[in-house]
Amino acid sequence: PVTFTLAYPHWVWPQGSDFLFLAIMGAATHCAQYFFTMAYKKGPMGEISIYNYLTVVLSVVLGFIFWDETISLIAFFGILIIILSAILNQLYGAKSKKKHL
Repeated sequence: PVTFTLAYPHWVWPQGSDFLFLAIMGAATHCAQYFFTMAYKKGPMGEISIYNYLTVVLSVVLGFIFWDETISLIAFFGILIIILSAILNQLYGAKSKKKHL
């Protein structure tokens, strides 16, 4: 309710092809959530959960590419930490699995 009152004066209704893009975004989001849920169901949660943070990286990169948003130094280091964590998770997970076999 609070967001509506702030957005109402600036609201612009989508036009023609905007609805197509909204439908495509909704379908893509649905598919991504479905496959992410299936990954949680089939794999070890500790190894999969780190990839949820890659959505932050993707959002920053897409904002930079499409909307000319700037990436702050803190955001850049945060992205590096997320990517490094995902890489280390893969390396450590692979070594850990070999040990247990």
